[in-house]
Amino acid sequence: MRIIMVWEHATASDQQVPDTRVLALVSDPRVVQFWDPDRLTSRTMVRELPHDLAYAMADTTGGAPPLVWDIAMVYGPKARWGDRFPVPSFFATPVPDSIDGFRAALARALLGKE
Repeated sequence: MRIIMVWEHATASDQQVPDTRVLALVSDPRVVQFWDPDRLTSRTMVRELPHDLAYAMADTTGGAPPLVWDIAMVYGPKARWGDRFPVPSFFATPVPDSIDGFRAALARALLGKE
């Protein structure tokens, strides 16, 4: 299992690269953290995922383009990363409100039930 965290600036308070204190909030050795200052991950998701799914994930209150942020996603063992962003088997936003659902989806994926 691999956990990928992508940090991007979404609010006025997070315009800088996350410092050591912020990165240390997630200390699991399976976590790989990236800084995406240009929101390329969000733009790619909006462009490549099915429209309804991308807009369900995105914050559209700030105008165009929609911004995908503060989201937890799970990909099961059948997910394939290739030319396009794969569709997750689970997603929820905002993260603080979706931890229980995320944990349940992760457990299902680890058991091969996703």
